Amino acid sequence: MLVLKRVCTSAKGTFGVLMHEYVPLCVTLELAWNNNYVNKSCIPIGVYNCRRFQSPRFGDTFLIEGVNSRTNIVFHEGNTIKDTNGCILVGTTFDHASISITESLKARKALMKWFGTTKEFTLGIS
Repeated sequence: MLVLKRVCTSAKGTFGVLMHEYVPLCVTLELAWNNNYVNKSCIPIGVYNCRRFQSPRFGDTFLIEGVNSRTNIVFHEGNTIKDTNGCILVGTTFDHASISITESLKARKALMKWFGTTKEFTLGIS
């Protein structure tokens, strides 16, 4: 199981760390919590199945399944909340001043390399 530990949230965005067995893999940026509204909110705290998926826009990634009333949520690159409509952005470091993350494409490539041939995994969000 991978764990997404949300470490800082505000009305402007939600920062987190994606970990495997307490080892950080990357940082994350999501929208602020807004009652799970489609395209306007991060996803609720919970446990989800993630399945490898070929996104027409982002290529090889993982689709987060089982989010109540939501579909098409994936991990992808992007540096600010303007780059997401409810998906999870990945990066290498936080920039709290500008509510952004850095080196997102590099982080996503490294994350997909880390997954290797993995087809699915469980994600816990806390």
